[in-house]
Amino acid sequence: MAWLDTINFVKGLSGRKLEAAEIFANYFIGKEVQNRISNELSMVPASKTVPVNTILGDPDKILNENMFVPPMIKEAMD
Repeated sequence: MAWLDTINFVKGLSGRKLEAAEIFANYFIGKEVQNRISNELSMVPASKTVPVNTILGDPDKILNENMFVPPMIKEAMD
């Protein structure tokens, strides 16, 4: 399963299905797709090889800690 910000592998995936999932994940995080995400969707790319769309502002200030919800339980913070 893939969202624009998440790629999940189902537990127990193996064999050719795992191989296909890895190929897709590598394509999804590759330069071509990440460039489209940055330029056409104005989202922050996951890849450092792709420049951040400057319409978003200063790339060094896009991901501030105050923009994230903290973990709800201590175990999630370990």
